[in-house]
Amino acid sequence: MKKCLMLLFLSLFALTVFAQSAWAEDFNFPGLSGTVTVTEDQYGIPTIKGDAELDVVFVQGYLHARDRFFQMDLMRRDAAGELSALVGRAALQRDRKRRVHRLRAIARQVVSRVTGQERAILAAYTEGVNAGLRALSVRPFEYLLLRGEPVPWRPEDTILCIFAMYFQLNDEDALRDRAVGQLHDVLPPALFRFLTVTGTPWDAPMVGVHVVARSVVESHVDSHDPADHDPVGEATVSNVISYSTAAPVGSSGVSTITSTFSAVVDSIQTVLMWEPF
Repeated sequence: MKKCLMLLFLSLFALTVFAQSAWAEDFNFPGLSGTVTVTEDQYGIPTIKGDAELDVVFVQGYLHARDRFFQMDLMRRDAAGELSALVGRAALQRDRKRRVHRLRAIARQVVSRVTGQERAILAAYTEGVNAGLRALSVRPFEYLLLRGEPVPWRPEDTILCIFAMYFQLNDEDALRDRAVGQLHDVLPPALFRFLTVTGTPWDAPMVGVHVVARSVVESHVDSHDPADHDPVGEATVSNVISYSTAAPVGSSGVSTITSTFSAVVDSIQTVLMWEPF
């Protein structure tokens, strides 16, 4: 517990010390037709402005690699079934499931059929990513921990990221649906509504229109009928939940409560947590 609190304190301290302030920068890379201006607000959200589309796409790739290359690497490797080459044997089973689909070969076929402006955009983005990767003074810290080296971006890797989104947004085993059903059957109604709320102000974008539909939220609060409950597209809130249940405790009761609690915890994790790599 003390270690967890210390890590939390250090994380908050780092966020405070290294909190990002708004800034603006002009980029003039060789090969660009003009200057591209990037402004970044206090939330770290960049706005890219340029006179040519390909210039903007190049800088977008540059910024992606500068800020998130390791995450991009995980996405392409996950879709292609190549995670174990980076993280080791722990990912072998996942890789075997992915390799069946031969998605890297399919991604290469997609790239080979792209023509015209779309091919130019894909090439500009790829060049921008690799320029951003080369510009890093040190490779992302995750590679230091894994003792690995980042591999340059290829055009098919962008297509692989789209395929990775397919896996992330689809649940072939309906784990979430089953978890929501189990939570509905076991948890107190108020806690169930909290865990499966359709949306809250915390889910709204930091920049843009406030999109929370209160009428939808209220309709879920007013009804506890599973027939009225649609888990698809729900936002989740990763809060720490504590609750108690009134149940007779005996030799069999303790076992029942323990197994039920364990199942509920698993269900809550399924609902609240995205599938880890």
